[in-house]
Amino acid sequence: MHPAPPPPSPSQGLDVLLLGWADGSLAHLAKYKALYPPEGDGPKDTAFHLETSRTADVRTEPLDLGRARRAKLHAFLRERGHIVKDGEIPTGGKRRRPLVVHVFSNGGVQTLSSVLALAESRGERVLPASLLIVDSAPTTTAGKSLWAGADLFALPLGLGGAGHAVVRGALYLALVAHHTLFARVLGYRPLMNRNRDMLQYHPALVGASKLFLYSATDRFINAEHLEWLLDRMRRQVQADAGGDAFATVTEHSAAQTVSVSRPALDKGPAVVPEKKEEVGRIVAVKFPLGSAHVAHFRQYPREYAAAVHGMLAKL
Repeated sequence: MHPAPPPPSPSQGLDVLLLGWADGSLAHLAKYKALYPPEGDGPKDTAFHLETSRTADVRTEPLDLGRARRAKLHAFLRERGHIVKDGEIPTGGKRRRPLVVHVFSNGGVQTLSSVLALAESRGERVLPASLLIVDSAPTTTAGKSLWAGADLFALPLGLGGAGHAVVRGALYLALVAHHTLFARVLGYRPLMNRNRDMLQYHPALVGASKLFLYSATDRFINAEHLEWLLDRMRRQVQADAGGDAFATVTEHSAAQTVSVSRPALDKGPAVVPEKKEEVGRIVAVKFPLGSAHVAHFRQYPREYAAAVHGMLAKL
């Protein structure tokens, strides 16, 4: 396996959120610090905040989750000048450091949604992030992802083989009934749909550069559904640019598709991501078949790092 290259030399300090996947550990999440400039208190160092999530979090209303578990995350953003009271001058007039939000799976997306909801409930304003990195997420439409959801909720039980299949089937039927009642009969907007819209439309995120990292063999995130979201986001960028700025967007709109040859891991050139597309400030990297859910960095560290470093270089 090719090691990840070191991060680029920073021209300024960064504030980085690493918001982890459901039931992940801080130790595993901390490995992603290697993608960024060194941690420290200097003007060009990186300040990190790491936050884990639980499987139950993806079933919890964001504000309830924020009140219960996101005080430290909220405090980090407040202290670093990324959350201000309405009418307050950000960071006392000082220059605010770029904020990078790196989320993993739907657990990380839900963590982000919860702290945004918490700030809004307190009459606060979350200032725009500079870069949003989304690894193995989001679930774009709840109704199309019930089977994957049942699979996810069955995993913590630790059952194997037939036991897992039976529990997953029962959970799937329960999710179908729940979705039919609340979404179709009562008109309640599913949480996954709201979180998807949050990534696209929230004022703190809408202007951020965005990097999506995914694969076609993700157990929980359907690549075709995600590509539908990417297309929707691209059309939004083009519509927002309008008029004279349209040429700037279309300059990067052609997708570059690369044929994949997977060499032995101990020799040969790096594995080329299956597809890399860029429109405006939205970049999507699709890793080759076999790259698993929240495992893209472990399986393709050099390619993953190159994608992240490319976005950091533009800050």
